[in-house]
Amino acid sequence: EAADPNTVGQIMLFRVVPSTGPDLSVLPATLATVNRLSNPTMTRVMTLNEQMIGGVPVAALLNGMPFEGAPVTEYPTLGTTEMWEIVNMTGDTHPIHIHLVQFQLLNRQKINTKRYERAFTDVNPVMPALSYVPVPVEPYLKGKPTPADANERGWKDTFRMNPGEVTRVLIRF
Repeated sequence: EAADPNTVGQIMLFRVVPSTGPDLSVLPATLATVNRLSNPTMTRVMTLNEQMIGGVPVAALLNGMPFEGAPVTEYPTLGTTEMWEIVNMTGDTHPIHIHLVQFQLLNRQKINTKRYERAFTDVNPVMPALSYVPVPVEPYLKGKPTPADANERGWKDTFRMNPGEVTRVLIRF
């Protein structure tokens, strides 16, 4: 049945005509390579937490602090590369967006979530908070790191964080 010219027929019209130039639909034999970041000058450990009320998550927290109203905690130096190790202490996969920079996802690694959470809570007993004490992730790692998936190996501004894992990103400021 033909599209009604008074409604959906007005949305878009495609006209297929003979080619007038080179075929740009074919990928080149070699795609550009991504220069990998390395040699971070600083490593920061951060956490993604959930505020729970009655066993139900009601807010996402970064380092046990709310996204709004908490003070700035990280002051990277212009021109440096840092590695951020972000521990997902929630039960869900979450997207993470870092403002004003692009970065490269390095890898993910399982952690002993219960032990890490106890250590984090020991030094950060109140959530939500207005400050936090970072907890190194090394003593709680399990197994070997898993490299970034093929579709995650370029420059990014958002990545997924899986529960029970530390996700490592390299950021050039």
